[in-house]
Amino acid sequence: MASNSAGGEKRETSRGVRYDVRYRAPSGAVRTRTFRRRKDAETHTSLVEADLLRGEWCDPRLGRVAFSEWTERWRATTVNLRPSTRARDDSYLRSLVLPTFAECTLAEIDRLAIREWVAELSVTHAPATVVKAHQILSKIMGAAVDDGMLPSNPCDRMPLPRSVSEVLTAHLRDLGAAADELVFPAPEGGPVHLSLWRRRFWAPPVRSAGLEPLRVHDMRHTAVALWIAAGASPNEIASRAGHTSVAVVLDRYGHLLPGTEERANDALEALARGLTDSARAIHARWNGTSA
Repeated sequence: MASNSAGGEKRETSRGVRYDVRYRAPSGAVRTRTFRRRKDAETHTSLVEADLLRGEWCDPRLGRVAFSEWTERWRATTVNLRPSTRARDDSYLRSLVLPTFAECTLAEIDRLAIREWVAELSVTHAPATVVKAHQILSKIMGAAVDDGMLPSNPCDRMPLPRSVSEVLTAHLRDLGAAADELVFPAPEGGPVHLSLWRRRFWAPPVRSAGLEPLRVHDMRHTAVALWIAAGASPNEIASRAGHTSVAVVLDRYGHLLPGTEERANDALEALARGLTDSARAIHARWNGTSA
């Protein structure tokens, strides 16, 4: 027996309680998403309602299109390129982009996948070549955003807090690094090797601080917790952390997101009050009275 609740429709299954969130997309179609926890369903409901209200909702099913298929559609729209430019871009696509992403769906290409791809290319290709390949990928993904296939472009650069930017600027200045050089090179030069870095620079301070068995990946969870404490939304967290969807954030960090629905309700209430005040002011001017 299903029953309605603030967190969607509750139903009993052989694997336990599930909560179905149903909403109507701008096209009029009804969409459904199922969650194990009521709080996650409530959070998802608040996020969807806010996106629909702002006109920023994106159908997650559209991101299931294969990258290779979307690339062909995108190429057909690039009609103002010189023959030499098209030949160069096609060469980059065939040799550097498609071998990695051709079989992926658009939604599967997240920030982490792109960072790993750039790191691999940087080992065997010149910085200028890597930059150009990244620019082409960014154009393709940006076109997907423009057409409503994706909510954001995973190739876009992530803005940094001013304090972090200042520290990095000072570090690069002291290092004397050029724009296309490594930000954190190995002591002897060249790229850092992860296993050697762990042994020489990570393990000793962790051991001295009594934090064993702290992993490097644990710092990622700490960063997410700090973003949540700073008031970042699940959409922002997914974008910064390189997750493919908000659902991943809700599944892994939902217990750290208290009060999300209250914040959404407060924002909607403030918007309603603003619209009411504007209506009163217009009515007062129309009748020649003071609001």
